Amino acid sequence: MISETTWHRSEEKQTRFEWCAMNEGLQLKHENENPPYVIPWRMFHSILRQAMSMASANNGEITAGTHQSNPSPGSVGEWVLAQNFTLEPGALTPRHLSFLGPIFGRMGFFTRRIEGNSIKWVLTV
Repeated sequence: MISETTWHRSEEKQTRFEWCAMNEGLQLKHENENPPYVIPWRMFHSILRQAMSMASANNGEITAGTHQSNPSPGSVGEWVLAQNFTLEPGALTPRHLSFLGPIFGRMGFFTRRIEGNSIKWVLTV
């Protein structure tokens, strides 16, 4: 498993998590005692494609919009919320972008920038 830290505005609110690639998708494990879960590859790639497309159309950056139920208008999180992605168990929410952002970063697709209360994903490819 690869250890990461969430991309949060405040360093003291960043949390540690672990992830690894599996045949069925990306497995995430948080520092709390919740069981790990898998984001299927089709969902992962759909989010990555959408984020890259949105950033390309917006001078290379996009607002992440990681609020669970009220992401920033025009953000990747707003798009994720509208997709009604389901996970076993539960649903993929804009909050999951707090974990996917650093993973996309490690893969070389985005870096992050803080702008006021917003986390911006800046396209690197």
